[in-house]
Amino acid sequence: MTEDEFQTAVDDVSGKTLDADKVKAAMQLELDIINQYGVWKMITKEEAAARGLSAIPVRWVDVNKGDEINEEYRSRLVVKEFRAGDPDTMFAGTPPTEALRYQCSCLATDRYRDKQRRNLKMMFIDVRRDHFRAKATREMAVQLPPEIDDGVHVAELVYTMCGCRDASFNWENEYAPYVEEMGFIRGVNFPCVFYHPLKLLEVSVHGDDFSALGEEDDLNWFAAKMRERYELKIRGILGFDASDDKSIRVLNRIISIVGDGVEWEADPRHAQLIVEHLGLGKAKAVATPGSNDKANDDDKIWRFLKRNFFVLFACVRNFLLRIFLSHSMQQRSVADS
Repeated sequence: MTEDEFQTAVDDVSGKTLDADKVKAAMQLELDIINQYGVWKMITKEEAAARGLSAIPVRWVDVNKGDEINEEYRSRLVVKEFRAGDPDTMFAGTPPTEALRYQCSCLATDRYRDKQRRNLKMMFIDVRRDHFRAKATREMAVQLPPEIDDGVHVAELVYTMCGCRDASFNWENEYAPYVEEMGFIRGVNFPCVFYHPLKLLEVSVHGDDFSALGEEDDLNWFAAKMRERYELKIRGILGFDASDDKSIRVLNRIISIVGDGVEWEADPRHAQLIVEHLGLGKAKAVATPGSNDKANDDDKIWRFLKRNFFVLFACVRNFLLRIFLSHSMQQRSVADS
């Protein structure tokens, strides 16, 4: 990529302008990690053609995972694989929202049980570069990004990359057997939840995010075992002790310790992003949700949808219904829309 192309950089999620030099540094870090993990090996285009491998294009996805004050630039190299394939190898299990809510409930209530009082805590673990640890199960070649493309070689994948159809499926097949080796029992209906009968640990996995419930010594044991195999970031330990975190942002929600209980609310950052994307920053708020003039409102809504915004409207509506699970009044406003 030329220097002129680095004059402007845009966040692929928020659309905001990014610092071009910091994006360039994030790209270089990603390439260094790919080489460090041995994610691919170089082969010539002639060899790829002889083996029937068609190199799949790649692209950069640049985001600031922090905010304007606490920046956290991340540039991820993504494979642009779109062709439909075997659906059984395209998806991985996802825990229901109730799994995390159940852990929060146990965190708040189990310490009051008469027979067995336990000082439970919740540990939130982020596995870094999870897809780079899952071995590729198919012969695949990808094009090299412009920064290192020599016009002669392509990259054959040894491990999966983001954008591969089976990336999540391969990652699940990588971490699940390892967690079971620790002594965990895997869920039947939801294969991404685990229970350790001896240490009484409960773990739910959402992609590369691990939420573990248990006593502190057991949580530290679990984190140490995970660190033996993966690069981790301990995002926080939620609990009632003075040294514990009292609030954490996880899966588009904020979980907080409030008094003797646990509070669960939608992440306000996402609501603000929706307002900005819909151009409603200067719109007037209403005093109460809902409307009595339903017929008139429906006519206005359908006139709006006719302007090719139906998909956007449906996506935003469904997203809001999901993040407002614990806010009945906001759900009413969204549902009436």
